[in-house]
Parts: sequence; structure tokens; C-alpha cells
Amino acid sequence: MLHKRPKIVEDALQACRELHGFTAGKSYEDLLRDRGLQLILERLFEVLGEALYRLRNLDEGAFDKL
Repeated sequence: MLHKRPKIVEDALQACRELHGFTAGKSYEDLLRDRGLQLILERLFEVLGEALYRLRNLDEGAFDKL
């Protein structure tokens, strides 16, 4: 199962990259006004959370290093 670790970590990193990309130059007020952005960010946080959950269950040592 450890062979899945690189894919899980890449999923988490990609979600972080996309979160950064969608929020760059945005203010909190922008977020409050843009329902589409809210939904995108919510989904990306779900993806990130799921990847981290899977990593913790697969390899707690690798998870702790994050």
C-alpha cells in the first residue's frame, strides 16, 4: 500500500497549488461576494482533507512530517 503514498501526496500538493491559484490577489470580501469561488475552494479543501486523511491512515510517519 505504500506505493500509493506518492499519489496521495501529489493529490494534496495539487489541491494546495489550486487553492493558492484561486485565492491569489483575492480578498475576504471577494470570497464573500463570489459564490462560485466559495464552491471551488470548498471542494479543494475537501480534496486536500481527504488526501491527508488517506495519508495518515496509510503512513502516519509521513503524515507527521507534514
